[in-house]
Amino acid sequence: MCTQIGDLSEETLPQLFSTARKNLLNIENHDARTSDGYRVLIDTTIETLERISLVVGSLHLFSENEEMDEVSTESIKFLLTSAFQGFTHQHHYDYQKRRSYLLIAREYYKDFHHICEVYKLAKPFEMNLDRMNNPVTQNNRAEKIQKAKQKKELEEKIAVLEKRDDIDEEVQRDIYISMVRLWVMRCENEVYNINSELPILEHMEKMRNGEVAMSESVRSNDTPFVIHGVA
Repeated sequence: MCTQIGDLSEETLPQLFSTARKNLLNIENHDARTSDGYRVLIDTTIETLERISLVVGSLHLFSENEEMDEVSTESIKFLLTSAFQGFTHQHHYDYQKRRSYLLIAREYYKDFHHICEVYKLAKPFEMNLDRMNNPVTQNNRAEKIQKAKQKKELEEKIAVLEKRDDIDEEVQRDIYISMVRLWVMRCENEVYNINSELPILEHMEKMRNGEVAMSESVRSNDTPFVIHGVA
């Protein structure tokens, strides 16, 4: 039976998800982020993800009282909805309101990470870390290198599996779970980046409002906040 929510049905969810995933790749690789085309892409993707989220919630696809093996294979990919929403808001074109969109993005990432913890696809993660309270040091450098290696391995695994001609349910399930695990890693990294960028944006806003003098401006040697490799 088809479950209707407005003009959206359960049967359209896979198609909408596929569209959203392609849009994320286009957002990431877009070379004109002040163009009308980019703005339309962002707005359309936000709308698409909101529609997906509405239906996923109404169908109660996920519960904090169940295990991962109780979730159907075709439902697993919709765990990524909140991560995709975080990504899209993080890349919003309205830079005058960037701080607000980063705060929204962080909440979506937190929601995604929480549900992944519920299904034991993620370990508890400190969501308040940034470049000030947790800079890269000799002590944690090895851990970061290991995570980067794991991320690359997951990306390569997904690419190989998706090219197979004989994708049965077991392989498809492996693909979806690998995608979720990959986005867990990205989520943790992007929350760290957002936490590091927010104080700079807050300081710039105070400067614009005349609350601090130009001489008090913080200097940052941080690298640009760039995201790579949409799964």
